[in-house]
Amino acid sequence: MNPKTVSVVIPCYNEEDTLPVLFDKIDKILSLNDPEKYTFNFVLVDDGSEDRTLELLKENFGKVDYATIVERKENGGFGAALKSGLNSAEGELVVTIDADTNYDQMEIPRILEQLTDEYDLVTASPLHPDGHWNFPLHRFVTSRGVAMLYKFALGSKRQKIYTFTSGFRVYRKKILPDIMPDANDFLATAEMIINALLKGYRIKEYPCVVYDRLFGQSKLRTLATAKSHLKLIAKLMFNTKK
Repeated sequence: MNPKTVSVVIPCYNEEDTLPVLFDKIDKILSLNDPEKYTFNFVLVDDGSEDRTLELLKENFGKVDYATIVERKENGGFGAALKSGLNSAEGELVVTIDADTNYDQMEIPRILEQLTDEYDLVTASPLHPDGHWNFPLHRFVTSRGVAMLYKFALGSKRQKIYTFTSGFRVYRKKILPDIMPDANDFLATAEMIINALLKGYRIKEYPCVVYDRLFGQSKLRTLATAKSHLKLIAKLMFNTKK
């Protein structure tokens, strides 16, 4: 039985402080991996960082065969970096996860186990009844409110989805061309799961814990991102009524 090939896409922007933790977790994942089960390639995208992020990525992964470094000359936003990574992913399964400590990268093998033959993608879900939110309260209120509006706007197209904005997911690579987002900002993750729902792909939620970051600063701009979500929700509602 051949091992499944897995690309792990990790967008990075000014993550100098958190990279040592990320590097340690990548090493642990590789050391614990059963090579007969999975073959990993880590796609590390530097989105025009202004600190030592790119330098550190090259120092640690520039000469190994289990990592690919994608260098974006200018900062284009989380969604732009995500798309660059997805376009560079070659594995039959593609995991996306943040570089920071919001989601535990050690959960990657566990979320992969959730992608059984009945599903096309699995999304981590801190808003699931069995998940846990260990994050700022205003982010919880925003994410919960956005999820409720998306479910209302999707109508009959919605599945039982609790979390639309998680960046921690595993996709079958073959579905990615159908669900790639237009957005270059943090709206991209919601757009991908919306596209998957509209296309009828089978989605499973993986209850998880989301943590506040331990290092560096969040790049999310809550008000601007909320406006982007509201525009997409309005578009969905208009198209549903047509």
